[in-house]
Amino acid sequence: MSRVVASRLLPAGLTRRAFSLAAGDNVSSLGASEVAVKMRVSPITGGDAMGGVGVVAGVGNGVKGLSVDDTVVTMGSVGAYRPVAKVAASSVLKIPSGVPIEYAGAIGAPCTAAQLLQGVKAGEVVVQSGAESMVGQALVQIARSKGIKTVSVVSMTPDEAEVVGLLKSLGGDLVVTSAFALGPKFRAALAELPAPALAVHYGGDLDDPSLVTKVPGSKGSKTKLKAIVESASSLDLTAVKVSSVLSSLAGGADKSYGPLKATKQHFDLAEWYKSGDVSSTVGEVCDLIKADELSLWVEKYPTADLDFATAKAKGPFPGYRGMLLEF
Repeated sequence: MSRVVASRLLPAGLTRRAFSLAAGDNVSSLGASEVAVKMRVSPITGGDAMGGVGVVAGVGNGVKGLSVDDTVVTMGSVGAYRPVAKVAASSVLKIPSGVPIEYAGAIGAPCTAAQLLQGVKAGEVVVQSGAESMVGQALVQIARSKGIKTVSVVSMTPDEAEVVGLLKSLGGDLVVTSAFALGPKFRAALAELPAPALAVHYGGDLDDPSLVTKVPGSKGSKTKLKAIVESASSLDLTAVKVSSVLSSLAGGADKSYGPLKATKQHFDLAEWYKSGDVSSTVGEVCDLIKADELSLWVEKYPTADLDFATAKAKGPFPGYRGMLLEF
């Protein structure tokens, strides 16, 4: 499967706003357990970068398992928005050779998808909302590699038709828009599939975050819920309704990811990084990438356009491609 990596420049006519990247660390001397990393790309999110990808430029005399020129991912917030970083060797993870640097920069999305699919067996069905996200795209592909069927609901976005086509091309068994998922034909479309074993919810940046506590399967006050629903934006209300439908299909077997904790089984990428038990999942994901069974779509931005790219990431329709800052 072909890999698509796009480079984007600032649109004509848009004024750049000054942004100061952090100065590079002084790596002329390294502690015994430190490494110097020359950063190559860092993910751009709605907030600060979770980490970045770079090439090892130097190692302390006590570091084992890492060598100069190894490609590594920094785990956790270690100041990836700088050209050179001096970090503890324990805070980086070596990426196998053969994985494109852009894929390494977006590795968090497929790792999240792989973790969300833990416990789901071949032949079972997973339903998901927010399928246009990089996690949603990766979930479809990893599920396909495991023989798991997927039902993906794409949020209302300007490019929803394009995203539906993309997810189908990636192996999605049933891909629909949120409008279809809320209509009478959705359940009929599911009739030939087994009952879903899991519903995966994207806990996005809702205008009214309190809505997420009502999804899925809330047993809260109907009066309070009615008041919240009446004040909700149409996009938020649609997201809530879709999650409620998917939760009911899966019998309350729910997991979530994203900025807002939508379920008790919420996957937090930062906390997972801190656990230290990440190498097996990263290895699984890298194997799929090298076997050409997992494709990721990204846009790369030069450092001069970081403010523009960050604003886009924070916007209501950031698009389905991951966004990377390129040094």
